[in-house]
Amino acid sequence: MSNLKPGVQRVMTCVSETCETHGAGHAISPIRERAANATPSKWRDAFVAHVDSDGWIAVDLFETGERVWAWHHEDLTARVDIGQPVALHGVYDVLSIGHARVSVLVAAGA
Repeated sequence: MSNLKPGVQRVMTCVSETCETHGAGHAISPIRERAANATPSKWRDAFVAHVDSDGWIAVDLFETGERVWAWHHEDLTARVDIGQPVALHGVYDVLSIGHARVSVLVAAGA
């Protein structure tokens, strides 16, 4: 993606096999997950439009049709399918895949 937020290349690297970073796109911190769950009006329903093994996922927002690109440090291809409904939190950059929550780094312009 060419429209990444500044410094994203540095953020996208995990230093060990098990990621212990709680930054955007990495492990979700308990407080971030609780904050997202406590603000249900900020969830935006979407459908998966694209998913890559390098962690990039595109979702089309249900209400506006806007496409939002996000990155997660793990390969999400085994967890989501094209057309699958998901929800993206508009404040805390958390992606809801069923009952699972993952932290994402939303690309600029989203």
